[in-house]
Amino acid sequence: MKHHFVGARLVKTLNHIGFDAVISGSLDTGVAFESGAPIFGGWFAATELQVELKAALQIAPAAADRTTSEPISAQAA
Repeated sequence: MKHHFVGARLVKTLNHIGFDAVISGSLDTGVAFESGAPIFGGWFAATELQVELKAALQIAPAAADRTTSEPISAQAA
């Protein structure tokens, strides 16, 4: 169920910041945007985009920036 919530929040946030996403399936099936559809028609600054997406999805910056492949439960130990 959480995948559907995160997918819905992500789509809402992308639409808010100017992306023109064409939904063709759910994120948990691996098909989020229609193949070949442009998702952005302007320019963006990656840093500001990351900050806004993290805030909208309520992800702690430290957790979102992890580059390890360990499960989160193993990292907390």
